[in-house]
Amino acid sequence: MVAGFERNLAILQNSMSANRMRSQTIANNIANAETPHFKRSEINFEAELGRALRNEEAARRNPPLQARQTHHLHTNFPQPRSWQQVEARRRLDYLSEVNNNGNNVDLEREAQLATMNSLSYEMLTELVNFQFRQITAVIRG
Repeated sequence: MVAGFERNLAILQNSMSANRMRSQTIANNIANAETPHFKRSEINFEAELGRALRNEEAARRNPPLQARQTHHLHTNFPQPRSWQQVEARRRLDYLSEVNNNGNNVDLEREAQLATMNSLSYEMLTELVNFQFRQITAVIRG
């Protein structure tokens, strides 16, 4: 129970950190909406976290063959990233449609993303509170 609690809390903490970083990135995008040739940024986190959690579950069901490198010149064996290794990463968006001034910030889209991010943060906060209510209920018996 405690290990699951700690794991869930760590995942929620990492998600909230990514959410905060996304909020700052959206604010930066909005602030530079009129800056010529500015390229908006976005945060990549949830997809990578989901992939790591799915890989962890698959490895638990079907343990991979254990291999080790005996010499530094031998081929490395790829290891799937664990959820603890996943970090929020900022990336520039070069694929969005560009305005006349070479800028690709769409204020309407950024406003939608800010609203979704705010709702996501509220949901994450509720999940953290739920985790603590569960542990409190167990302690009280």
